[in-house]
Amino acid sequence: MAYRLLLLLATLALLFVAAAGQEGNNISKPFNPSCSTSDNYTDGSQYKKNLDQFLAALPTAAGDNGWFYKGSAGSGPDAVFGLIMCFADRDASDCLYCISTASAGITTACPGSRNVSAAYDACVLRYSAAPIPATADLGYVFAEPLTAIGMPVTSEAVPDAYVPLMASLSSGIAFDPSRSFRSSMAYSSTGSQEMKMYGLAQCTRDLNGSECSTCIRSYAIRLGKLFPSHTGCSIKGYSCYLRYQVSFPIDITLPPAPAPAPPTSSRPTPEPSKTGIVIGVSVGSVSIMIILAIFSIWLLRWRRRRQARILEEAREQELGEGGS
Repeated sequence: MAYRLLLLLATLALLFVAAAGQEGNNISKPFNPSCSTSDNYTDGSQYKKNLDQFLAALPTAAGDNGWFYKGSAGSGPDAVFGLIMCFADRDASDCLYCISTASAGITTACPGSRNVSAAYDACVLRYSAAPIPATADLGYVFAEPLTAIGMPVTSEAVPDAYVPLMASLSSGIAFDPSRSFRSSMAYSSTGSQEMKMYGLAQCTRDLNGSECSTCIRSYAIRLGKLFPSHTGCSIKGYSCYLRYQVSFPIDITLPPAPAPAPPTSSRPTPEPSKTGIVIGVSVGSVSIMIILAIFSIWLLRWRRRRQARILEEAREQELGEGGS
């Protein structure tokens, strides 16, 4: 009874988080999701039940694994396979919010679809009726220029730093088990002081080093064609993420993937009650979910109040300057 009550509270909390983010919050909106249109499931089907089970487990499963999770739910022809990953330059509250709202709203964005890929501002979600292969999807979903305050949009000095930076990112990430890698290169433009160009590359952790490196190289070439000589850009897809900018470092705010568990002792131990283990783990996970959801709501509201205050101060300053 206590477990069902906690599960209900967690569900309500996550739904409230999703509702709170509908007013213009890009974190909860997918960029043109890919939704299959053939062999759709129906409400009440076993596939839908397995999908609901998989999506409901994502916030806790990803949070316990460095904000990446790849798994499945169910078995046989109705099994659901999927993964979710948060982008490394987003903080834990953005990540939890993205995972919670994505898993709560994706079936509305792609009703009945068995195979779905969706990229958001802070995370990427995929699920399918077949195992997701550990090969890089080289297509991209979203790309945009990024220009730091006080920096020009483009500069002839960009290629001198961009080319070696992309080479460093694409090679270095192949050896990083977290599949998240940062690097920087000296950047010098005529008439300005020497600065640095900073870069971040990230892949889903199910990819091996070669697949990940190939994806980042592909994105580097694509960005160079889409936004030549831009002082900052980002590109996101279902397997990879690449970002660079001149002036300010790119912070990785998410915790690293947890270390592998130590080997278990060979000494036999009495087997505890399996029912107690399941209930204890479930109640603990749901309790953590509730706390994180409530914290996300508070943080989201605080950010909105802060943004509104900044905008109001900017308007007052403009009015003051206009009247002087």
